[in-house]
Amino acid sequence: MIDGQVSKLEPAIFQGNEKRAGETCAMHRQEGEILNGGVYVDQNKFLCHADTVHWQDIVRNPRSELLVVPTNSSAGCGRCHKSCTGRCWGPNNFQCQSLTKTVCAEQCDGRCFGPYVSDCCHRECAGGCSGPKDTDCFACTNFNDSGACVTQCPQPFVYNPTTFQLEHNPKAKYTYGAFCVKKCPHNFVVDHSSCVRACPSNKMEVEENGIKMCKPCTDICPKACDGIGTGSLQLAQTVDSSNIDKFVNCTKINGNLVFLITGIEGDAYHSIEALDPDKLNVFRTVQEITGYLNIQSWPRNMSDFSVFSNLATIGGRVLYSGISLLILKQQWISSLRLQSLQEISAGNIYLTDNHLLCYYHTVNWTSLFRTSLQKTIIRNNRNPSNCTAEKMTCDPLCSDHGCWGPGPDQCLFCRFFSRGRTCIESCNLYEGDFREFANGSVCIECDSQCEKAEDNMFTCLGSPQPIPSFNSGNNFDVSQEEEESYITQNLRRAGHGSLAVQVMARWLCRSWLACCAGHGLLAVQVVARLLCRSWLAGCAGRGSLAVQVMARWLCRSWLAGCAGRGSLAVQVVARWLCRSWLAGCAGRGSLAVQVVARWLCRSWLADCAGRGSLTVQVYS
Repeated sequence: MIDGQVSKLEPAIFQGNEKRAGETCAMHRQEGEILNGGVYVDQNKFLCHADTVHWQDIVRNPRSELLVVPTNSSAGCGRCHKSCTGRCWGPNNFQCQSLTKTVCAEQCDGRCFGPYVSDCCHRECAGGCSGPKDTDCFACTNFNDSGACVTQCPQPFVYNPTTFQLEHNPKAKYTYGAFCVKKCPHNFVVDHSSCVRACPSNKMEVEENGIKMCKPCTDICPKACDGIGTGSLQLAQTVDSSNIDKFVNCTKINGNLVFLITGIEGDAYHSIEALDPDKLNVFRTVQEITGYLNIQSWPRNMSDFSVFSNLATIGGRVLYSGISLLILKQQWISSLRLQSLQEISAGNIYLTDNHLLCYYHTVNWTSLFRTSLQKTIIRNNRNPSNCTAEKMTCDPLCSDHGCWGPGPDQCLFCRFFSRGRTCIESCNLYEGDFREFANGSVCIECDSQCEKAEDNMFTCLGSPQPIPSFNSGNNFDVSQEEEESYITQNLRRAGHGSLAVQVMARWLCRSWLACCAGHGLLAVQVVARLLCRSWLAGCAGRGSLAVQVMARWLCRSWLAGCAGRGSLAVQVVARWLCRSWLAGCAGRGSLAVQVVARWLCRSWLADCAGRGSLTVQVYS
């Protein structure tokens, strides 16, 4: 710890230092505290005052191995200033060592700011304090919660001893390094109550309400692989022929991808062969890099980075000198071809000295950024006027946001419509080998079961219409306007349109109306009962004209089947309906069936006296 800032160190080592111009021989005057490990100081021939430091006062664990080897030169070093009482980091009066541990009263649990019992620091303080409270610490042993040192950050749930239950804690915070924060940085992931750089192997990263979170995998997790300098590749400096097979089928890189000349062209010193360019295709499955992408070398026979065509996000959780995307001195690259890239969450962009690179100047880079602090450093690439002269420009179907390379599949955004990743002028709404519907500016193919419509009619309209919302229970509080609007959208079920449409519509009618007897899922029953009430009520002449026309057609078509007329399918359905509904006149069946059947009996069978239309009389 230096200048009161905590660093949980392994054994601190100061070894083999050479004096440089402008250096002083004094060590740092603010020692703070070493929380873990011991101290080793050796062979620093210009180092002074290593022996005047009270190391036991700095190291927390008294059993840590302390070794100060006397080969550090003391010849020519001045003594401590007289005000330092023999303990100092250098010869001046402002370089005295402040003792905060060895001078404390026995009752103190850690550090102190004086020799008395009342001078004890709070137990969460590290490196000393200016007073007894947890807000008086110079630094924190564990976590800093808005200036107060705490053992742990406020948890998302707290136990209520009155209700014997866990309850949401409105004061909850996340652990981020040594600090408690209300919100994790946008390029980090929330795991339980902590901000992490990567999810563990049994969890996958998902986004909920704009927050990236680690959730347990329901099946096999998407394959997340260690990046260069991380985990199993901790000692690797670049992607090379010895480690590239570790990236097969990876969808996410936890860490960084680095391409250096020793990886692309081989490293004779470490007996690593040159990388086969075809093997770079393993990166076509990568969708996210949580750290940075650093390309300082690339095969000469490859003119773009199309192997990263599926890369959507560069997280920037780790940065390379503040940079998350670096492409430097690639003399054979003419386009980037990063057509899936949607976000660079943190860090800057550095594109420099790529003398054949075009299209870079068309990209609206700020549309990829998440913060206003991000910036681009782009210089010494190919002159845009030379690119234009050689017709290396964006496709006309691309919007003004730019493109990653030639062709309609390299646009950042489309000027008109998109089909998959390709920009197009219009969707196949009325013609073509396959038909589509337009969801905004995106063309989506109709289901294969849809028959192609003719005469400038839509083949499909997208997702099914939403089911009307109902209150719970058997009372369906739906306005007449809502009912009629829903039924008007389904007029084809009355038998209009092509044969295929009629067959499908009649099947739906048969399926839904059968639910008047209470069969099927609740959602289907709800819809079916509404339809029964709306359509069959039309037999009595009520409702809007459209509803009456449809309902009377249904009455004529289906119920006529009781007399044996019509196609076999209609007869089967009609007879079942007759048996199910009319049986209710005798009081049998579920309450819903009885209610419907009795209404039907009253309305329809009343025509036995000769009232109503001829068709109804015949049936009656």
